[in-house]
Amino acid sequence: MANYPNSIYSPRTKANRNGVVYDENKETVIFVEDVEKGDDESVAIENELGLNPKEDFNNVADRIKGIVELPSTRFNNYNHTKFVNYLKSIHAKNKNIEFGINNYENDLTLNQYAYVGGVYSPTQNRIYFVPYGQANQTQWHYIDCDTGNVVAYNHGITAVQFGYMMGVYSPTQNRIYLVPVFQSDQTQWHYIDCDTGNVVAYTHGASAVAGAYIGGVYSPIQNRIYLVPHAQATQTQWHYIDCDTGNVVAYTHGVTVVASGYMGGVYSPTSNRIYLSPYKQANQTQWHYIDCDTGNVVAYTHGITAVTDGYSGGVYSPTENKVYFMPYGQTNQSKWCFIREYSQPEIPPSISACACFN
Repeated sequence: MANYPNSIYSPRTKANRNGVVYDENKETVIFVEDVEKGDDESVAIENELGLNPKEDFNNVADRIKGIVELPSTRFNNYNHTKFVNYLKSIHAKNKNIEFGINNYENDLTLNQYAYVGGVYSPTQNRIYFVPYGQANQTQWHYIDCDTGNVVAYNHGITAVQFGYMMGVYSPTQNRIYLVPVFQSDQTQWHYIDCDTGNVVAYTHGASAVAGAYIGGVYSPIQNRIYLVPHAQATQTQWHYIDCDTGNVVAYTHGVTVVASGYMGGVYSPTSNRIYLSPYKQANQTQWHYIDCDTGNVVAYTHGITAVTDGYSGGVYSPTENKVYFMPYGQTNQSKWCFIREYSQPEIPPSISACACFN
């Protein structure tokens, strides 16, 4: 009986009978050399696969499917089960991994509240800091993820102090769009060209108030970046960036939101929605998401209790299929909330029920 995958096969020593000499032309005779060749192949395969080749999956085939069938950056081939399987293969390797929090030296002199948010540039292996209090200074900074060093660079553009909060990577353009907060009512906004590292000014042509947006979310199937409305929340039109053209597009949302309604948002690939993270909107009866199939902004009644300034940003958990909002004013409350999506038999399959749980 085979011991694999509990242990690697260790074949016993074998020998030909006395006087027998290996002859590869004798095809009807089995020599010890033939048996040892098979043993060597078996041991090599088992060593290559390791002792737990299926990891947490039902079999090796399921694990391979989870590894190779990843969604594209456009999510046009997204399959939730395959994506979770891919993550499970990573989690299995990291079961016994410890973590620690470390300081690192930066030797920098910066404005107070210099940066709010950062964005990873996968082609450069850098993390660019998003300039807030530092926006009107000559130099901005990134982390070189090859060395761990904080690097200063001259951006060469003009921006107001407290210009940007958070940013969004556009994979089809290889750009990082800085989300305009107090830069919003200026003629030009900015992105980082991750091919060159240059900061590029562009004339957006949008009508936006000061403090308009905080955070943005990439909609992969639409290839858009939706800017999350803060001071712009009470205005008739909000904006997204069309990543096919680079244009800033105004759209009429048709919903009612309080001033400074939202801060950040989260994309849910299973429903193809962007859930806006409720800030001043948190204690209102209805919250909102963007339906990325239609581009419509949809109001939903959440049914939970939250304080004003409740949440700022959030994160999608693919293994749980939940959106966790990050508590801001809600931090000292006994209950926080997440969004879970599920189907109910009494609801038509084309409609997904959205519920908030404390």
